[in-house]
Amino acid sequence: MKRWMKILLAFVGLVILGFVSIPFFVNANTFRPTIETQLTSALGRSVKLGDLSLSIFSASLTAKDLSVADDPSFSAAPFLTAKEVRIGIFLRSLIFSRKLNLKSFRSHLRKSR
Repeated sequence: MKRWMKILLAFVGLVILGFVSIPFFVNANTFRPTIETQLTSALGRSVKLGDLSLSIFSASLTAKDLSVADDPSFSAAPFLTAKEVRIGIFLRSLIFSRKLNLKSFRSHLRKSR
């Protein structure tokens, strides 16, 4: 094998290794306050998220136990809860500038009114 081909394969291997190791160096839970603030602002109701985990391959954060508060004049119980929520993110801005930009939001609902 030619020398330049070995160098190229080594470089590609290092890039893949770096890409796969990102979840070990990025604590997804540090983004919880930002996401809760953005969702609270968008929905006009208090939003709480559970534990967050980062998935590089699907470019998403997975949050456990979503809870959206109801209007206090109607009920003290949550308006909506979900067992798991998948939040699509832009990886480039997360990796290079450590800014969280949301692009999608999918959930598996448990209960709603």
